[in-house]
Amino acid sequence: MVDAASGGILTFTGGKAGAALGLIFIGPAGALILGLAIATTALLGTSNMRELIERGLHREWYQGVLADAARLDEALREPLERRVRLLRERSATIVGRTSHMDPDLRDWMDARASDEVIAAADTMLALDSGPRSVAEVVTLGLQATRVAPTDVAVIRACEALRNRIYSEPSLTLGVVNLTAQLGDGVAGWAAKPSIES
Repeated sequence: MVDAASGGILTFTGGKAGAALGLIFIGPAGALILGLAIATTALLGTSNMRELIERGLHREWYQGVLADAARLDEALREPLERRVRLLRERSATIVGRTSHMDPDLRDWMDARASDEVIAAADTMLALDSGPRSVAEVVTLGLQATRVAPTDVAVIRACEALRNRIYSEPSLTLGVVNLTAQLGDGVAGWAAKPSIES
């Protein structure tokens, strides 16, 4: 719903801004062409545009989200490292204790234990890049609840991140304020006397 609202606002704002820029720099035909082009671009790039707007309009909030996500990422590493270590130990134990079993069953158990080690190591490797956008932050939060749902440090970091995300300033209000600032800037620019006069 927020993306749809921001898409509508961005399309409207993009169309108006494109039309104004086209009219100023190209003329009436430019207003038609740039208005439609920028409105379409805004609609097609809503998620990217939203990310840019959040970075620009809500810089402090956006940086806080990424900082909280980095803390969650760090808190998640210890339980993942511990899990990999314990799974490796269990895998070695299984190999040692199943030497008397049927070879097919022993191979299956060994493969299953190895798969769990690989999956845990893959999850840990996926954290190496760290989240770079709000969408990746949300994915990290979901991954944290799946990977380490009972780890106290992870729970605290998830709670701090969730509170930060819920405290997001209004994107609609930010776009309206930006549009007003752009309008004031264009009006001020248009009101300046030209050099030729």
